[in-house]
Amino acid sequence: MRSRRTAGYSLVIIILVILAVILALIAIGIPVFQSYKKKQDKIGCMSAMDSAKRQVIYEYINRGGDMTGQEAVGTAAYAMLGFTDLCPGGGTVYLIDETAKGGAYEITCGLHESDDCLRTRLNAGYVLGQIEDYVGNLKPAEEDEPDAIEVTLNGAKLTAEATDEDLSFKRGTATTMGYENKGTLVYYRLENYEVVYYCFVDEDHVAYWEKDTLWRGDCIE
Repeated sequence: MRSRRTAGYSLVIIILVILAVILALIAIGIPVFQSYKKKQDKIGCMSAMDSAKRQVIYEYINRGGDMTGQEAVGTAAYAMLGFTDLCPGGGTVYLIDETAKGGAYEITCGLHESDDCLRTRLNAGYVLGQIEDYVGNLKPAEEDEPDAIEVTLNGAKLTAEATDEDLSFKRGTATTMGYENKGTLVYYRLENYEVVYYCFVDEDHVAYWEKDTLWRGDCIE
């Protein structure tokens, strides 16, 4: 006949086994859920983008090409149920003006756009604009040039860091050998409260901007 102590040990072991199984299921379930959510976000984004594109093209043709960028934004927002800055999946929404090339207005997302080169160029330009706006609002007589600037991209906060040197990324962070940080990195340099150098690196590509030479990088056409 088992003693109470033995029975107690058995109960503890059973509880520990149950806890181990629960933790294992959680460990397996979290990545599966994240992957599922990511796919659903992309599906939601693509559906919203498709509706917005169709509506904008319809309105553009219906008006005989007489449509401003702001009107295109309003039309897209109506089609996307109010998502003017972010898609349903959290990506930054961009309006691309192709009217000068004989086209219409294109709408895409900085998180779910399938063309990774286009995605990098749009995101890089968007972040640079935020940095320039921030620096332009500084008061030189009262404020020092910042060592870091917080920006937003695809619904998330991102810190741009000041640098004194030209950087030499050849490719994106996911393919840079020996580089541990695989996320998006942003660097800038200021001279007399003006952006003169800028580097944007995401997982796929790198884009540089300089005051005199403008854009260059592996994704720049």
